[in-house]
Amino acid sequence: MYLYGIVASRSLGPQGLEDMLHGIEDASGMFLIEAGNLACVAVCVQSSEYRDRLREDASNQLAWLGPRALRHHEILRNLHEITTVVPFKFGTLCESTGEVQHILQQLQEPFTRLLKHFEGREEWAVRVFVDESATMRHLEETNSQLIGLRVSGPDSSPGEAYFLQKRRQKLAADLVNELIFSLGEGIEQRLVKSAVQIVRNTAAANECDRSKVAALSAAVLLEKSRFEALEAILEQLESEYACYLLSA
Repeated sequence: MYLYGIVASRSLGPQGLEDMLHGIEDASGMFLIEAGNLACVAVCVQSSEYRDRLREDASNQLAWLGPRALRHHEILRNLHEITTVVPFKFGTLCESTGEVQHILQQLQEPFTRLLKHFEGREEWAVRVFVDESATMRHLEETNSQLIGLRVSGPDSSPGEAYFLQKRRQKLAADLVNELIFSLGEGIEQRLVKSAVQIVRNTAAANECDRSKVAALSAAVLLEKSRFEALEAILEQLESEYACYLLSA
């Protein structure tokens, strides 16, 4: 069985599941596995196929993985619109109904706490980038230290000019890193006003465009009614820091 997530046992009736259309595979229908006050949204799949596919090299499984990962995301998004859900990651499998019920019974207290914590709330991945080249240009035009190192003296030797240039490049790189770090801290403080909880992702990867550097990558939990406020803050940040080509 393929598992989507945990919900309160009476929060999702048969009509709610019908609204989900089909499960991860086109011909499969979803159902609830209940235990006490909890239920798991599940669908029957060929477990062996999933295990074999997920062991393959990423380049070989893309055509198979892509539509299923997208479907997983769509179903969880639809579930979030209907009820509170503690989601499972893509590819979560279990052998039997009894095994799922055992998990629900064993983890009843933490799952119940999580459902209460997420009730009426949404979690959003927020990633804010700045353009490293644009940031560098802005600092070169405005930072007094960099401006002071821009031109070597008329009596400077080629060697002195070379080392001056290297010193300037190192200073510029250090200033860019300091600015991006400071910017990330400031953005997080701005987002706190709308969020219930912010968890930063310290291992966030940059965009495919290598000139884009992550100032902030975080999971932001907020009340559903505060989403527009979050969007407004991000739009304001893009306007305020246009000189860095900030994008969110």
